[in-house]
Amino acid sequence: MATTHTRWWQNTPPEEKQGETQVVEGDGSVVAYWALTAFAFILLISPQSFIPSLAPLRIALLSAAVAIFAHITNRLKLTKPLLRANPALTAIFLLVLWAVITTPFSRWPGGSISFLMDLYLKTIIIFAMLTQVVDSVQKLKGLVTALVLISVPLAATTVQNFMNGAYVVDGIRVAGYAANLTENPNDMALMLNLILPLCAALISDAERITHKILFSVIAALIVAGVISTFSRAGFLTLLIIGLCYARSVLRGRARGWLPVVFLIAITGTLMLPGSYVERVGTIVSIEEDSTGSAQVRLRDMKVAVQQGITHPLVGSGLGMNQLVMNDLRGETWTEIHNVYLQLLVDLGLPGLTLFLMLYWHAYRATYIAPQHGLGARQRPSVECLSHMKGGIRISLIAFGVAALFHPVAYQFYFYIIAGLAVAAGQLTPSQNKGDFDAAYRTS
Repeated sequence: MATTHTRWWQNTPPEEKQGETQVVEGDGSVVAYWALTAFAFILLISPQSFIPSLAPLRIALLSAAVAIFAHITNRLKLTKPLLRANPALTAIFLLVLWAVITTPFSRWPGGSISFLMDLYLKTIIIFAMLTQVVDSVQKLKGLVTALVLISVPLAATTVQNFMNGAYVVDGIRVAGYAANLTENPNDMALMLNLILPLCAALISDAERITHKILFSVIAALIVAGVISTFSRAGFLTLLIIGLCYARSVLRGRARGWLPVVFLIAITGTLMLPGSYVERVGTIVSIEEDSTGSAQVRLRDMKVAVQQGITHPLVGSGLGMNQLVMNDLRGETWTEIHNVYLQLLVDLGLPGLTLFLMLYWHAYRATYIAPQHGLGARQRPSVECLSHMKGGIRISLIAFGVAALFHPVAYQFYFYIIAGLAVAAGQLTPSQNKGDFDAAYRTS
């Protein structure tokens, strides 16, 4: 059969179009996108903490409201549904519905309703907006870049506090950054660890050597920031991230870099402060933790497991795990430092199962569909998307590990990364199970 060649002014033959994997470019509101980017900046940088006159304006709420209004206006103008359905949105809808259904059985029904309206519903709205507004590769990369750049002052402040001896916890824990999500050193380590794979994705995608150097410097600063927090959970999460990339190196073409990576890791380990090594050592020797925090958290986890076993169906109500723990192990007014146990105690096994479904759908969305017959114009965008998805996937893995040690079941940490994952998954044609299994085996 003769091959048909088309000129630039001719339409591409239908059979050629069907053979391409195209990155879908959306028609979402640009205003909503920039408002969401501004929300991320305000959430993490907290400019109102340094400029008190901004506090009464509630700029975070304002930026979120602008994003929602712009999105709704744009969808109505296009006469399209307000939300594009996806399995992750279904899972989170069912999770919220279950939280509402179980409210009458809550330890404090009014408290559960307030918790839903004051915190969790805001988190869910931002997650949903990310899945709708980030509808192009350029927007996805832009938001990833914004998060990485935002991490610079967070990590730099933490390292500076460590160098200056600005300690706030137990006399050995460094102060974080003056924002709700990063003030505590453990929370700072979590946030930096979630952003680190996104920075690695930008390094892989960068074409200019100057950009690779810039993002490599930022990645090194983020690692230094995590170590400066002296967070044991942060260390374990950082270790998992390193193992994920080591696996990629072993399975890819960059095996020649393995000795260099190994040398850097050994050198970095030898340069760690002795007190840091001693603190990390309490991960396996819990009884040697002089602060007592490791022993307390292990005890709390055991109590939470027992509570989950005895109340497996409805739990104690959304956000009520702190009250239940006070009754079971005494009034310390601390939450369970484990996302999965938080959900188990609050919403029972159904609630935990729905959350795990949400996590799975977000994780699955990060796999690239098989790419055959790509045109020259599609290939760069698909390669960029592949890098972004790879970084987001490792961020999700990092959260899956960190969730064992953090009380952040309803905070923005996971839902920002999951929102990006779902958005990225909608930028390529949907995969059937066979395609996904093949992608999983080769990734």
